[in-house]
Amino acid sequence: MDSPPVPFSDFILKVHSRCNLACDYCYVYEHADQSWRTRPLVMSETTMAAVVGRIRDHAQGHRLSRVSIGMHGGEPLLAGHDLIEKLAVRLRDSLQGICDPELWIQTNGVLLDERFCEIFLAQGIEVGISLDGGKVENDRHRVHANGKSSFSAVVRGISLLASERYRSLFSGLLCTIDTLNDPIAVYESLASFDPPALDLLLPHANWENPPAHQDGPGTAYADWLIRIFDRWNADLRPFPIRLFDSIIDTSFGGSSGVETIGLGSAEMVVVETDGTLEQVDHLKSTFEGAAYTGLDVLENSFDEAAAHPGIRARQVGLAGLAAECQACPLVTSCGGGLYAHRYRAGSGFDNPSVYCADLYRLIEHIRVSIDADEHTRPAPSERVHRIPRSSLRQLGQGHGDRAAINALRAGQRSLGRLLIASVYHATPAEPAARRAWLALTRIERHAPAELAAVLAHPYIRIRATDFLARAAEQRAGNGNSTESELRTLQREVLVAVAGAAAARTGTVLTLPTTVDGHDLYLPTLGLARFPSRGQPTEVTLTSSPQSLTIDTDDGSGLVLERGSGGVTAVRSDGVHWQPTRSRTVQGVMVALVDDDPYRNVYAEEPLPPVSDAEAALWWELLNGALDLIRREFPAYWPGVTGILAAITPLRPRHDGAQVSGTSRDAFGAVGVAAPDGPETLALLLLHEIQHAKLGALMDVVDLYDEQDSRLYPAAWREDLRPLEGLLQGTYAHIAVADFWRSRSSRPHEGADGVAQREYLRWRQGTDQGIETLVGSGSLTEIGLELALQMRSAVRGWA
Repeated sequence: MDSPPVPFSDFILKVHSRCNLACDYCYVYEHADQSWRTRPLVMSETTMAAVVGRIRDHAQGHRLSRVSIGMHGGEPLLAGHDLIEKLAVRLRDSLQGICDPELWIQTNGVLLDERFCEIFLAQGIEVGISLDGGKVENDRHRVHANGKSSFSAVVRGISLLASERYRSLFSGLLCTIDTLNDPIAVYESLASFDPPALDLLLPHANWENPPAHQDGPGTAYADWLIRIFDRWNADLRPFPIRLFDSIIDTSFGGSSGVETIGLGSAEMVVVETDGTLEQVDHLKSTFEGAAYTGLDVLENSFDEAAAHPGIRARQVGLAGLAAECQACPLVTSCGGGLYAHRYRAGSGFDNPSVYCADLYRLIEHIRVSIDADEHTRPAPSERVHRIPRSSLRQLGQGHGDRAAINALRAGQRSLGRLLIASVYHATPAEPAARRAWLALTRIERHAPAELAAVLAHPYIRIRATDFLARAAEQRAGNGNSTESELRTLQREVLVAVAGAAAARTGTVLTLPTTVDGHDLYLPTLGLARFPSRGQPTEVTLTSSPQSLTIDTDDGSGLVLERGSGGVTAVRSDGVHWQPTRSRTVQGVMVALVDDDPYRNVYAEEPLPPVSDAEAALWWELLNGALDLIRREFPAYWPGVTGILAAITPLRPRHDGAQVSGTSRDAFGAVGVAAPDGPETLALLLLHEIQHAKLGALMDVVDLYDEQDSRLYPAAWREDLRPLEGLLQGTYAHIAVADFWRSRSSRPHEGADGVAQREYLRWRQGTDQGIETLVGSGSLTEIGLELALQMRSAVRGWA
């Protein structure tokens, strides 16, 4: 394997090896691996000290700014109040000045009491509770060793955790599926607790021990989950269900927020009570010793564990899947399923999941269902997007994990659809616009992911908002656009989107339009440039399963052909085609957008289309910048990978100052003048992605009182700023200060101390901005919580 091992960012610490329940599906006690019998009951003082030191060394050595540490078991609360508090205090003290650990605990809730909750509150430990439904559903499996019900004790624990004082600690409920339980009864019971999130887990099974209650290649588990999905979707998704959200997000090109599906790499390691280092412990459900590494935290580092062949095997993504999985059209969502579910004696894990048929049916159903039909689904404006409290805390720290970024992306997807729908409904549509709209609704039904990819093109929103502003002015009687001009603009927007989506999906349609000028831009595909002749050009787009043909009224034309590599020009008669250049850089698909007519939204002008040689330099710079961010700033990596979609080259300033920018209406795009090297580009990207994150958050929740018209000082500006500007600048400069904090701690930081001075400068300015925001009195409750998280993050730096 050529690439270096991926450092661990998720640590599972087994603080107690026994349990006070006897769940008959438990992979620790009831499956193939019985190594628990030889483990000590609790983690010893020696092991605790060793694991704390190893995590510190690993985080410091890899400059990790984010680590997740879970306390697990068995039942972790059996370890007692004192041990859990001592471990949490040691972890936080050890990582002080290195990173702010995310501490969590997964419990059955039976022993949860106020003393535990006070410890969790003081140490910032989030709590997840396992519950399989109502009393009947839960007690089918989750009972005490004597067979007595655990339900009432668990409900007491959940009620305590959900109380006003401790609600911020509640991370969600975890339910293991049993198809004998009624899915709607399970959903309603769990929903009654108003969980911040819900996990629905397939019971651990493999080809040697198939799932219960399923004959052959049936889809009983998919059918069960689909009933909950349909109900949850009809309820406007009142809380995250991580399995469903991950399928939706991966269907739109995002990353998975759960381990059970998706192509994410393994970044998790388990430490048993005796200090043994193991792979993910659901492997215990396959065969004796499956999770074994031969390593021990007392003798071995986490770097040695990261290089273990078993862990490396789960880091290769698509290439590590069975050939059948690699060829599957749903692989980007499924990811081959949970690693342990692929096991078969003889072929090991080189198989599809034993739940393959279930996953295929579930993913296909969700892809078809999401936002499928405007007439049967609520309008986008009626849907509710919520940012879970845990995600808000993540974002407040300046970072944002995959779940937080996916929540922001979901809001942007809905906003993009809302804007296109608003364009159609803003003014009576002429026939070509109606035809484009009907094509879009048809494409949305059979290829929602492809349409979403087109709508995610950053500058479509600029087109739509420009049109809607003109339409609003015209309705108010003070606009400069005539009704005819508005209809022309409406048609241009809808035809451009529908034409691009049709070309990507092979949808059969014919769209006439008029190009006023000599450019027709198809978002995500490229720019068709017609000969200028001083009058509008009548154009017809004809899409077939194989190609998109663009014909003009003067006989010139262009043929774009669909292939495995995308859409390419195969014939041009007097029409110049400039494709949008896209490339996967450090695992991130990025477009070099230098051709979109609506890209002029930055303080500096965009450059005209760059040459291939200049584009090669951009790719080299971007590769270096993303590599640096991935290695040295992993806490910001989910935000970069989840948001960055386009780079637009800008003109440099005459004074040589660095130039970069984002637009609230162009989510995913960063405008930047060619920097002096990858390090500078990394800094600019970190800064601009912060703006994008906060802008997306403000599209979903109110952070401040818009009636506040006061102007505030900002350390990075000579002029006074409105409250939104101060909030944006302060949030963005958390990343700037953090960048220089990391740079200043490098061994080769020069004697001139430039990085240290920059860190102190931006740290001080960020501190001042946060205190001004907190003291303004104009932040909403959520805005104040965000600002306090920002303060906590900055004060946590050494």
